[in-house]
Amino acid sequence: MELRIAQRHAIECRRDCEVLKKLAERKRKSLKEPKTLRFTFGLNIQNRKCFGMFVYNCSRLIKMYERVGPQLEGGSSGVGVIGVVNVPYLVLEPTHNKQDFADAKEYRHLLRALGEHLHHYWQICGVVDPRTGSGVRNFWAEFGYFTNKWTEEPSQEPKYMKKRLMKTNQWMQCDRCLKWRVLPFSHANYKVNESLSDEWTCHQNPDVNYNKCMIAEQQVKIPSASITQKPFEEKVAKKTADLPRDRRKSKKEKSTDCDSALIPLL
Repeated sequence: MELRIAQRHAIECRRDCEVLKKLAERKRKSLKEPKTLRFTFGLNIQNRKCFGMFVYNCSRLIKMYERVGPQLEGGSSGVGVIGVVNVPYLVLEPTHNKQDFADAKEYRHLLRALGEHLHHYWQICGVVDPRTGSGVRNFWAEFGYFTNKWTEEPSQEPKYMKKRLMKTNQWMQCDRCLKWRVLPFSHANYKVNESLSDEWTCHQNPDVNYNKCMIAEQQVKIPSASITQKPFEEKVAKKTADLPRDRRKSKKEKSTDCDSALIPLL
């Protein structure tokens, strides 16, 4: 009797081990598959001194105002840009206190990728002229920023405050249905130096298309773009072409020796 119980228990343990083995194998394969991350960028018109990346892990905020790429250079590039990325658990795991990421190397790769995409966004967002690379000061002057000191507050004149309000969406959450609504801008709906009520419901929305709780939450369309990475061979060929002829020859000989040294290892 005891032998049969032991055999039955061994069969159950074997089944559990097979299930765990399949789960571990599936997780290992999923880790090798490339993951697509969505980076969202925007300009902080209301307060440009607060800029940087917000890094989430499974919708939990881990890092905020993390400056990357051109924002680390100390110039005007990337100033005022806010970025948001939500990293899944399979890509990066947070530490036990949820204040940092466990894999520092992978996190640096993420910051580098954010810096590359930020540089691309800065070229197409309309702040600088893509032909001359200038126009940053004129862009911010339209919204009441008149100096190159990025920590200074914007002008509080009514005309500049109205311009900043016109360029930013005002989001409000209904206290009844908890849906988010975008308030349209108009002179009747916005008054300078006047804040909205703390208690707000959908029927107060001036937009008749979304002034009822039974109406679904509106979807905001965000323009998207992508960066096409050049192949590694093309990058190496370009760097080699920019070198002087004597250095190019020595580098070519060096690379040939390395390749031939790898042949026996293969």
